Amino acid sequence: MSIKDKKRKLLDGIASARINHLKWKSYFEISLRDISKFKINMDEVQPIATECKFGEWYYGEGQDLREFNVFHEVEKVHEKIHETYFKVIGAINKDDKSIFTSKRSYLQTKQFVVDELLMDMNNYSSILRNLLSQLEANVHKME
Repeated sequence: MSIKDKKRKLLDGIASARINHLKWKSYFEISLRDISKFKINMDEVQPIATECKFGEWYYGEGQDLREFNVFHEVEKVHEKIHETYFKVIGAINKDDKSIFTSKRSYLQTKQFVVDELLMDMNNYSSILRNLLSQLEANVHKME
């Protein structure tokens, strides 16, 4: 395989991984629009970092990029995203109604906690996208 073809394959993989991450994040956010009716589709929002489409790329063909230091940072941030996912699920499933005077205040407070965690997830997602851009720059520099 020529270097040009190898670069194209690596860049296509990164682009596909980025798209899969954004789809995963979007589906997750959509499922959280009304936490009182929360339901998640595991086909769209796989909770395990190694089993989502991004993780499959990272631990599969993405390993061709492991020579780049930034590649290892991608893994750490990707894991943080999934850790935040589990924190969100934990916040939704936590049954602490007894300290609230109404169902409305309970759901508002719970939504606030979920929204705070989603801000964390959005920050990690932004970092992940920047790291992927750095990977792309490294691939462009390959000889």
